[in-house]
Amino acid sequence: MEWLTKEVLDKARECCEVALKFDDNDSRAHAAIGFVLFLRRQDVESENHFQRAMRIKAR
Repeated sequence: MEWLTKEVLDKARECCEVALKFDDNDSRAHAAIGFVLFLRRQDVESENHFQRAMRIKAR
């Protein structure tokens, strides 16, 4: 995946963080940033966001 550069992942994370500033209880934003962090191999932080997304969705 040549298009999946550090710059692209940085921008994706930035967009997710903006979404979370608007609504920290948005499960989709937490899942999206979790995926971005997974691609960046930031496993612990990625898992935290995925778990948060699941807790929000389970409400």
